[in-house]
Amino acid sequence: MADTAMLVAGLITGPAGLAVLGAGLPGALLRGRRWASEGVTAEARCLETFVSQPHGDDRASQRHAIVEFRTPDGTAHRAKLAARTLVVGDRLTVRYRPRKPENAVHADQSVGTAALVVVCLVFGAALLTVAAITLSTGLQPDPEPTDTWHLVGH
Repeated sequence: MADTAMLVAGLITGPAGLAVLGAGLPGALLRGRRWASEGVTAEARCLETFVSQPHGDDRASQRHAIVEFRTPDGTAHRAKLAARTLVVGDRLTVRYRPRKPENAVHADQSVGTAALVVVCLVFGAALLTVAAITLSTGLQPDPEPTDTWHLVGH
C-alpha cells in the first residue's frame, strides 16, 4: 500500500505551487504595470534628510529624505523616500498615484516588481519540487514482505 501521508502532502503542495505560479506571478507583473500606467510623475525637492535606527533590531540604520512636490492642481504633498545620495535642496522626479500621493517613490526606482516575481518563481518552484518528491515517494510500491516466521523455532 502506498504511503498515504506522502500522497496527501504531494496533493496539497502541488496545487499550492501551481497557484503561486498561476496567480502570484501575473499579480506581481500587473502590480508593476499598474504603477507604470497609473503613476504620475512630478518634480520634487528634498526638504530634509535623516537617519533612522530600528529599535531593538540588529539591522543597519537607514537614510531617509522628506521631499515635497506639487500635483497638477497645485496642492503640495510630502513623502518619505529612501535617500542614499539625496541632500537638502536636491531636485528629483517622483512617481505617485493620484489617490495616495504620500506614497511617492523615486521615478526611476523599481516598486519591487522584480523582487516579487523572483519570490513567486522560487516559492512556486519549491512547492512543486516538494510535491514531486512526496508524490514519487508516496507512489513507490511497498517492499516485498520477508517471511521470517519459518526460521523461528527450527
